[in-house]
Amino acid sequence: AMMVSVGALVDTLKTIDLLEARGDLQYHGLKDELVATGRWALDQFLGYHWNHRIGFAEYIHPVTKQPLADEQGRLICDPGHAAEGVGFFAEYRSWLPARDRTVFRIRRDNMLPLLKEVLRFVDRHGYSPQGVMYKNIDLVTRAGTADVIVGRRTWKTAPWWNLRECAAAAVRMYALTGDPHMWAIYRRAFNATYAHYINLNIGGLELQTLDAPTLRPLTFHSATGNLDPMHSPRAREREIEALEEIARARVAVRLKGEHDA
Repeated sequence: AMMVSVGALVDTLKTIDLLEARGDLQYHGLKDELVATGRWALDQFLGYHWNHRIGFAEYIHPVTKQPLADEQGRLICDPGHAAEGVGFFAEYRSWLPARDRTVFRIRRDNMLPLLKEVLRFVDRHGYSPQGVMYKNIDLVTRAGTADVIVGRRTWKTAPWWNLRECAAAAVRMYALTGDPHMWAIYRRAFNATYAHYINLNIGGLELQTLDAPTLRPLTFHSATGNLDPMHSPRAREREIEALEEIARARVAVRLKGEHDA
């Protein structure tokens, strides 16, 4: 919930920046307040949910901050949530102060390496052998684990949204760092989306949920019962923003080279 809230903060901050670019400064005083609101969430996400030894834990104990087992005793990682958080916090970083004197451990100057570690963990352990991303993996076995249980039947599902969020996060991280590993993670998530989820029966939109071991479409809705504009177009918009930044930077480098020559 907290990382989705930071995603909303980012959208609001982007809106204020756009208004200010148009000369409307009436919301300028809100920016510092909104940025401060996300600091606790950043510390929780990278300081406690992410653990170098264990991986990214979906649940942590509210007091001890240690990974918390679910009702079945499993230590769960939701790789889609981990990737989604990377994307939101990577964008949030641009509003953090360069010189940070707060009490928070995670700051603008030390967060990028940690975000890259989380995304590499997702890329390394989040995919099924069939090339789609599990909804849940077990942090002990590093294997996909059932997330839907109906009676005696269980399913290891692979929702479409986690690939879309991973793609948006990875390309944003590539734009920020130039790390070729981030570009490779982006390409894998992008290609998995369009290789497995596109359904021409609904105009080329994406199936919401596949069975991770077989790639069969499932009737379970992993987010909402409709076509869910949140994760498909919205993540794609954030992906396109990063791609445009990368393209502009490359054009600028090329023009500088031509000028110097």
